Amino acid sequence: HIDMIQARVNSPLWDEYVEKDIVSRDEDGEIILLERFEGEINLSEISYTREWEEGLAQRRIDGLIEMVPELVDAHTVHMDNFRTYRKNENRPLSPWHAKPENGGIDMFKETETARKIFKYWRDKEIDVTGEGILWAHPPGEGYYGLQGYSWWGRGNEHSMRVPERLSARGASSRGEGGDVKMSDYRFGSSMHGARIWIKDKENMPGFLEQFCTMTLPYYFLSRHERLALINESLYYSDGLIAGDVAGRKTIRKGDYILVEDDNVFVEALWKEKEIIAYSKEGYSARQWVLPEGWEMVKSVDLYEISMDGPALLESGRKVENGRLELSLDGDQAVSIVPNGFIINTLKK
Repeated sequence: HIDMIQARVNSPLWDEYVEKDIVSRDEDGEIILLERFEGEINLSEISYTREWEEGLAQRRIDGLIEMVPELVDAHTVHMDNFRTYRKNENRPLSPWHAKPENGGIDMFKETETARKIFKYWRDKEIDVTGEGILWAHPPGEGYYGLQGYSWWGRGNEHSMRVPERLSARGASSRGEGGDVKMSDYRFGSSMHGARIWIKDKENMPGFLEQFCTMTLPYYFLSRHERLALINESLYYSDGLIAGDVAGRKTIRKGDYILVEDDNVFVEALWKEKEIIAYSKEGYSARQWVLPEGWEMVKSVDLYEISMDGPALLESGRKVENGRLELSLDGDQAVSIVPNGFIINTLKK
């Protein structure tokens, strides 16, 4: 989680950045200093373009990768606050540099440089995620195909126009205290696990529920094309439909029900063959239709999902006529795999 726009006056790079005319300046050429915390004026911003022209953006990125080699293993970095315009003040990042006689570095030129930064990271085989999209940039600029993921989404209209493969998004809206909340199950909404982890990293209360009810169906939905929103139902490719059925929030594909309110039975598409079932309130002896591709599966193994990893609950549960009978306690999640499927487990 980095921020490439901020410049601290106490940074060992400050003098060099001032000398090489990279720090933001007002129209009179004076360095712009901003308030950071509790009235402390110790922060400025930079011009991406000036930093790139001097080769210092490349140097910073290379130095960070050398310092944190885990970035190479993870293949991703989050660039927060990566904007090319001071929207709240309605001005360029550096009004002095935006003047034609000083380079004409307006938001359009800064955005061109931002694209170079994205591509530089990509050449290092590192994907860049961002805080948002279509904000503080030239109109319509979404960095499609460059910014792999946005921490916050842009709403349903944008989601209908832009597929997830070009502009994947995380949460859609905030609840009380800034916590993420589900806004529209039809489009899906991922979770923000950071707040949960910060509050209690040992137990992470609520993480399982949010992952199962938000991220899991979101990931499934995002692998399909959004085709049309008709009569409050969202139609996807391959016959997938998300819409209310008898007053229940439902995602279904024929007889295969993936989501019904806070009960989920969703394929984990990042695995070869696995279904994750979860219930917030719990239920007894419910019949679930197995999805396509499971026709030859006659029995399954059930593993409880917990902080300690998957633990075997039952081996060889019978599948009858393509249906699996399942009972879950409240806030319980299980992994369902074909009988004998190899999985790393903790025996229970």
